[in-house]
Amino acid sequence: WLKDHNKYTDNMTNSSFNKKNVILIIVESLESWPVNRTVDNIEITPNLNKMLKEGRNVFAPNVLPQTKDGRSSDTQIMVNTGLLPVNKGSIFCRYPLNNYLSIPEILKKDYGYYCATVIGTKPSFWNQGSINPSLGYDTLFSESNLKMDDIEGMGLSDVSIFNQSVKIIDKLKNPFLLEIVTLSSHTPFKLSENKKRIKFGQNIPVELSDYLTSINYTDYAIGSFINELKKRSLYDNSVIIIVGDHEALPKDVRENIDIKKYCRDLDRMNPYVPFIVLNAPYSIQYKDLMGQIDIFPTLKDILGLGNSNWNGLGNDILSKNNSKIVIDKDLRAYLPNNAQKPSELKHFTNAWQISDKIIRADYFRSLKKN
Repeated sequence: WLKDHNKYTDNMTNSSFNKKNVILIIVESLESWPVNRTVDNIEITPNLNKMLKEGRNVFAPNVLPQTKDGRSSDTQIMVNTGLLPVNKGSIFCRYPLNNYLSIPEILKKDYGYYCATVIGTKPSFWNQGSINPSLGYDTLFSESNLKMDDIEGMGLSDVSIFNQSVKIIDKLKNPFLLEIVTLSSHTPFKLSENKKRIKFGQNIPVELSDYLTSINYTDYAIGSFINELKKRSLYDNSVIIIVGDHEALPKDVRENIDIKKYCRDLDRMNPYVPFIVLNAPYSIQYKDLMGQIDIFPTLKDILGLGNSNWNGLGNDILSKNNSKIVIDKDLRAYLPNNAQKPSELKHFTNAWQISDKIIRADYFRSLKKN
């Protein structure tokens, strides 16, 4: 299966590797539809909107979430390693000591990067403390070594975690990879009053208002972080990746919200998440559907890491060999308009089983020995 899969990822665009710093932001519950949208005459993500208009960026708004029991941690696995979630439970909790071939490991081993993760809660959150070294990260910044100075919901507020990330960056040796996991836009989206920057009228359902207010706050925190990078002359020498971790509004909530006047047909829309790369080698708006599993090979291509021997289980969306087939967590297939061979559909459906076997067998342990 793996040998057959090479044709979907071995024709990368060969972006030149330029040793820029890499900042990966995993944003809690960020769906795509609030980006570049106004609701009740209020711009929801003004900072992201502005960033997408500046410089060279990759923007893929139609990323189908493929997370399972591991939720946010499943996104971290897919983005960092190119593996799909296991059938039951969380990889972070069940297989933290496995060997993985990850982007941080490639950057560290082949290019001398220092790699760190920042989370605004305990190291036990999704077992981050145990799996972090296995994914190739040198350091985990968490409740153990951060200032817990502004708690919002499940942990540090997004403003605090980004402010502290700037201070961490000031001390990191270049080049570095810094993964930042946000929390403030986590369900039930009950943001403290003093952090709300927008206010909707009573005509907007409370579930929608709470969600959009939380996302607006996170957008503000990201914008402030980017401004600090620019002040330090770090922005131009960094590639910034922003990924929504999973859908925000459950199906029953979406169906019960009467908001068609503001967000047409949201109740029938798939809850896609965004994949954004700021300071990319080129500007692309990829409007076709892709899966979260496609982020890993695409990132490797963008970062110029296509020469390593593991390109993940998805498609490189920049490759001419991109099949554009997406299989969701329930094994439902999403196909492009052009007809696909049955064998190709079967191949990508089997990726879920292949990934499960790779993880349960700790496949990369023997691969690394060789």
